[in-house]
Amino acid sequence: MNPVEEKLYEIVGQELMSKTVKPGLWTKAFAVAQGDEQRTKATYIELRVAELRDELEAKIARQNETDSQRLQRENTLILQRFSAIPRLPYADTDHIPRESFRGHLNQLRCPISALRVAEVTGLLHFEVADLIKRGYIKGVFDGDDWFCDLEANA
Repeated sequence: MNPVEEKLYEIVGQELMSKTVKPGLWTKAFAVAQGDEQRTKATYIELRVAELRDELEAKIARQNETDSQRLQRENTLILQRFSAIPRLPYADTDHIPRESFRGHLNQLRCPISALRVAEVTGLLHFEVADLIKRGYIKGVFDGDDWFCDLEANA
């Protein structure tokens, strides 16, 4: 077993000891093990290690991609995320203060500026801010600009 794989098993072992298992994954393991408690635990460990391995490989791939590849991936993600939101009639949201959304980028899993979203989607900057204010997409106002979270639902 290589050191990375050993670390993944250690993480899962710690999750089991602290009883912080992922409920959906545990249920899947239970179904696969046909209710046998020991087999459920073993199946969960294998499923969770595989999940962590996939997350690690994806993270490494993102780190290794070129700037143009990263921009293309982000553009695709932006278009997918915003095409799922219906075109809404204009609603004046100026009465909702941006201070209600004051936050920091580290509150978002995949932050992207509202200006970038507007550039890629053809929306106006204020329309992106309105989508955040109206609860269609998660976002924060960091003091300088609006930022959306491309990986979270509002």
